[in-house]
Amino acid sequence: MRVTERIQGRFVSTYGMKKVVCLPESRYELIIVDCSGKPVSYLTEWYRLRKQPGCDGTRRTYLNFLLPFFCYLLKNGADWNREPEYIRAQIKTFLREETACQVARDHDTDGYRVQLSGASVLSQSSMRVLFAALRDFYLVMHDAGLYAYTNPMQSELLSKWKREHLKAVANRGAPDHAGIRGETRRETRSYSTTFFRLKRKHMWQPALALEPDLVLQRLHDAITFMIQHTQTQRDRVILLLLNQTGARLSEILGLTAGGYRKARHACRALVTNKGSLGREEKTIYFTPEIERALHLYIRTERVHHDPQGRKRLEALADHEPLFLTRRGTPYTRSSWYYHWSQWLASVPPDEYTGTLGPVVFTAHDIRHVFVSRIIRQMKRKYAHDATKQAALQWALQQCMGWRSPLTVLCYDHSESDRERLEQFDPRDAQRESLAEQ
Repeated sequence: MRVTERIQGRFVSTYGMKKVVCLPESRYELIIVDCSGKPVSYLTEWYRLRKQPGCDGTRRTYLNFLLPFFCYLLKNGADWNREPEYIRAQIKTFLREETACQVARDHDTDGYRVQLSGASVLSQSSMRVLFAALRDFYLVMHDAGLYAYTNPMQSELLSKWKREHLKAVANRGAPDHAGIRGETRRETRSYSTTFFRLKRKHMWQPALALEPDLVLQRLHDAITFMIQHTQTQRDRVILLLLNQTGARLSEILGLTAGGYRKARHACRALVTNKGSLGREEKTIYFTPEIERALHLYIRTERVHHDPQGRKRLEALADHEPLFLTRRGTPYTRSSWYYHWSQWLASVPPDEYTGTLGPVVFTAHDIRHVFVSRIIRQMKRKYAHDATKQAALQWALQQCMGWRSPLTVLCYDHSESDRERLEQFDPRDAQRESLAEQ
């Protein structure tokens, strides 16, 4: 069972900066203020300028990770717009003092290797987001003419090496499927040009894929309970979509009337995939039960919150969201998790609560449960048919919208690891050891 290792939001909230929402007609959506209430102009300007790539959720996430670093600079009287070497020194000190990371010079190439410690306040994935946010901030400010130097998060030496390497790649403009490119595009992307790089020893593995069937069944039962006892039709539809499609929460909450219509087929919709730059290009498939529930929600519940009182999906414009709050605004992630915590607390204890503890998981874990169950069913049904398994894995990759086939292989490898762990019985090993003695 997944255990919450750190209090959500503490990394951001303890630094004291605040976000002030502006009026709709204002030039700025948000104004960032420091501990004393003074506006932080460069962060406010970056948030205004930063529109692409990615959905708006990417911009909000990056801002949350930028706040601690720039608050750290303010507390220490350091400037954000100095030369790259000065900024890198500040980042190095911040990583050591504030995130409890080990930072060492990379003597083989250029830059620094960053390694987490037991006291680190961020996970490895969160650290990657922090680096991406800093890289994005200085890129946007440089392009806008507000930062006079090159991006301090990029190594000029490594960038030069990569450019020279690309010149030597045979047929570098050809796609991978042509079979004539000197190396795959994934291999090309693996040549990092960033100045701060995480030291990784193991490939990412989804934690829930390693869990026994009992844990996945408890999560499934908890989700079923939530679906049956939710207070609104809106949340019931969203939970059903999460449970039966494996889509991300952001994809479901961002579902628009246009995305539903563009699919041109019942029980399908187009949503904005991760990395699609805001384009609705990923197809999700759902059951007729969800189709009926969705239309019932639009006709009966949503109409009371729609500013124009429309009760038919055909009357909505393409850009309008399907899911609304009581105020008639788009249903956001923060609003969703406000209700999620209440649903999770209402799940009744089961026979395993005393020994395994209560069921604790996030909306994103539903996606992992969905994939893990499919992989397990696939391997059990076609245990001796590798060709069929490979074809189904490809289909699963397309369904989930994964650009890299390695993602589904990570689940497959985790499933194999779980099977080996379940076959191992420490008592058998003890008995064999005693017999040898």
